[in-house]
Order: sequence, then structure tokens, then C-alpha cells
Amino acid sequence: MGGTETLTKEYTQNLALSNPVRGTIDGANYLYPAGSEENVNFNFQTRSHNGTLNSALLKLQYTLPANGEPAEYTFQLNQQPSEREFTPELALDMPTLTELGLSATDLPLSATLLAEVSDANGLKAQSSKSVTVKSHFGGTVDIVDGFDPAQGFPITIVPEVLSNLAVQNVTLRWKKEGDTDYTEETVPITGTGSTITAYWHPSFLDNDTDVLSDDSQTRTYYFTAIVGNSDDAGVIGLNESADPATMQFFKINYNPNPGNWTYQNQPPASSKWYAQTASNMNFEAGDFFDAYMDVSNCTYGPKNPNSTDKSDLGMDNLLSLGRRIQSVDGKPALQWSAGNGNIIFYYPARNGDKNNLQIAVLSNAISRAQPFSIDSGKMRVLLKRADGKGHLILSHYQTGAPDVEPDWLSQEIYAYKYTESELQSMAEAAQGRLDELTNSNTLYMASTEGVHRSRAVYKYVRVVRKHN
Repeated sequence: MGGTETLTKEYTQNLALSNPVRGTIDGANYLYPAGSEENVNFNFQTRSHNGTLNSALLKLQYTLPANGEPAEYTFQLNQQPSEREFTPELALDMPTLTELGLSATDLPLSATLLAEVSDANGLKAQSSKSVTVKSHFGGTVDIVDGFDPAQGFPITIVPEVLSNLAVQNVTLRWKKEGDTDYTEETVPITGTGSTITAYWHPSFLDNDTDVLSDDSQTRTYYFTAIVGNSDDAGVIGLNESADPATMQFFKINYNPNPGNWTYQNQPPASSKWYAQTASNMNFEAGDFFDAYMDVSNCTYGPKNPNSTDKSDLGMDNLLSLGRRIQSVDGKPALQWSAGNGNIIFYYPARNGDKNNLQIAVLSNAISRAQPFSIDSGKMRVLLKRADGKGHLILSHYQTGAPDVEPDWLSQEIYAYKYTESELQSMAEAAQGRLDELTNSNTLYMASTEGVHRSRAVYKYVRVVRKHN
């Protein structure tokens, strides 16, 4: 038995050495599902003087990502060999994703093109080439710096398509950090423009019991999209390091001081929002901070009810933003302190007018009351960078009311009147603080200043990152 096996092995080796069929394939490094033709060059021949080639096949071999099982697809070639040489450039009619048993999330996929050419005697030669299966559809996903209380968070999807194909389907995908699978929602395609706007409306916008209030916790969501047609589709929104755009929430439905209270019945220190850190920020790349809140319960009153000293008046500290922190109650906090370079928002302003917002810009101890009508009881603060400088945007959420930036050159609306020189100096200092905040890769946020603290209800507080 052993002798027979040895003879068979030697015969097979000799047959291989004497096989007159030789050849290789070459061509495109990338293959795209249905919609375009990709060329493959065959270069096969037989060295047999009286032999001819009579059969050729081409297969795409790959592994199914869903289950790890091997798979292959056999192409229908429009030409077969009939002579000693077979050297055509053949256009492949690419299958659809469905025919390949793949989905958009499987791409790009490494695969192998395997060619096999045989002669009339059944002797054959094989040649393989590594390829990547990619989608015709690419593009970008961008979390824009807006918010609509009814629709949610706007996200723009900009498809980029190879070949002359139309985008027929768009799906927004998101998942919470720690989750395995994405949630998907079909996005209606409206208009003829190249930019598609989708709105992400998470359940916590309608469910006040979904609360994120612990200063040590955050919640991060990742976003991508699928664009394509019935034959081909691709996942977009992944940047070079394969990290999609993210929203990181620091507060959700946060109500630090529920109910009514007075100076004599102040909330406990535990109601303070101690400093939380947003690290790895790059405002120049489009990152931003924003917070949306209900301020209808915020009221104005003196710290000491028996005092008439205007410097002793108390205001609700809605929000503090800064680059430096200090210890308060043994915990990190942004506090009023010259030199900290922080910005602190109070409401109502020091004159008690609910149409005025007080903004304190440190380290120059500039505290300005800004005209800001909040009849709706809702407001939003946005910090971003554009045109090489920091911007602070305030939103009213009233019909016909545009977003505004604080007017640091406006005359003070209560008590003391500043000179033009003083106004200019304060405006420059305020812009300097905004530039510093948006030049830093770390942003601290909190609300610990003042006796009254904050009676606002924070629907959300978040940062958006768009960079690697």
C-alpha cells in the first residue's frame, strides 16, 4: 500500500512539472457591486504543440463577515478560449450585494479573484489576485450645531457617488457607547440638493424620567449612515481612524433643585453641579459645546432678604464654562475667581428683569447684563469656533427670534454707565476669553456659583466631536 501511495505522489508531481498550461491574471485592485464594469486581464497559454485551451472560469472567493463561512461567486465570462493562447481583457459584470450575500456594513471586504484555465486534456493552471470589494457610495456625516425641540438634533449626510448612480436609500445609524449593534432609521430624501438633513430624536427628549445627573457619568453616542440603492450601499461617516462622529452628553433631564425654595430654605450642597471635564476637544476641527434648558423657574432675589445693597443680589447660576478649576467643598468646581478665565451665566440678570441674562467674563471680572428675551422659558447656549475665533451663540426658541451673540459693546442696561473706552476694553477681553476657551483641548463645565444656584431644568448638556 505504501509503495502505491509513493508512486501516485511521484506521478502527480511529474504531471504538474509537465503541465503545459501556464498563466496569470491581472487588473483592477478594487471591485464594486453592480453598477460598473471592472476589467480583468487573462494571460494564459499552453506549451503543447498540438494542444489548445478550451475552458476558463473566474471566481470571487471571500469570507462572509456575518458567520465566518467561506463563500464564492462564479462570474459568467463572455469569452472562452479556443486556441493555444487566451489573453483577453474581460469586463466583469459585477453582482449585487444581495447576490454576494453581503450588506453595506461588510464593506470594504478583502477577497480573492481566482482564475482557472484548462486545455483539452483536462490539464489546468490557476492564478489568483487579491482584491477589495468596495461600495460606489461614500460621503460624510456631520453633526451640525443646532437643535430643534420638536425634531431633535440635525445631522447632515452628504453622499459621494462613483459612477453615474443615484442615491435611492439613506439610513441614519447610531449606537450608545458600550452597545454592540447600531439602531437604524430610514431618512426621507427630499429636494434635489446634495446634502440630506436627518434629525435624531432620542427617547430622552420625550421621556423626562430618563435622567443623567451624576457628575461622574456621561453618555456617548456614535453616528454613521448607509447610503445606496437596491444593488449597492456603503457605510459613511467613518473617519480615517474608523471613529464615527460622536455626541457626549454630560446631563440629560437634569433638575438640580426641584420644587420651590427660599433664602431661608436653601438647597443642600449636593445639588451643586461640580465640574465635569470634556477632554480631547478640537474646536478648530468643528467640535462644539451646547446646552438646552428650561429657565422658567429661575427667579431673582437678594442673597440676604434684609439687604438693599445691589452688590448683594443673587441670581441663578445657569452654567459656568472654563479652562481652570479650583476646589469647592473638596470637589472640582468653576468658581468666581479673578484669573480663572471662566465664563459664568446667570439668569435673571442683576436688575431682576427676566428679559436680561447676566454674563460674567473672568479674569477681568466683567459682568454684563445682556438683553435677551426668554418669554418661551427655553434657552440654549452654544460655544464654538469659526473664522479663527470663539463664538458664544444664544438661542431664544421664540417664533421669529434669531440666534444672537452677546453685544459686548452695548451700554450697560442697569446702574453704572461705561465709557466708550471701557466698553471697548471689555469687548476685547470677552473675545479673548472665548478665543482661549476654544483654543483649549479641555473644557470644564459646572454650576456651583452663588447661593441661589440654579433652578433651571437641563434637557441636555453635550459636546460634539468631529475629529480623530
